[in-house]
Amino acid sequence: QNQRLLKRQWVEHQIKYTEGRGFGFFSKQDIKEDDLIIEYVGEIIDEVECTKRMQKMQAEGAQNFYFLQVRAGMVVDATHIACNARFMNHSCDPNCYAQRWIVNNGERVGKRAPSFLYTSWNYNFST
Repeated sequence: QNQRLLKRQWVEHQIKYTEGRGFGFFSKQDIKEDDLIIEYVGEIIDEVECTKRMQKMQAEGAQNFYFLQVRAGMVVDATHIACNARFMNHSCDPNCYAQRWIVNNGERVGKRAPSFLYTSWNYNFST
């Protein structure tokens, strides 16, 4: 299965503006349960660095945050190094989930889901 990450075999999608939510990630095709949607790409940081960056961004007035907590001690920051996965909006009732995969001895994160067109998921951060 991790070959799909290496080959970038994920769903065709588009980024569209949505009222009240900013930009969102939309699939151009039907998605079957457990399909790989896209890889979540960013800079790997720890929780201490994540807290520092979030505090700095909040002090600067930022309203959009692109942090994904993968596991204790591992956060993906897609603020500057990223792909379109960062446009998946947060939901307390998400329709997809993140999954860690080992690819060439390194951890990577893919997003998977049941059938849908508009994607949302829980970033696992308290507000």
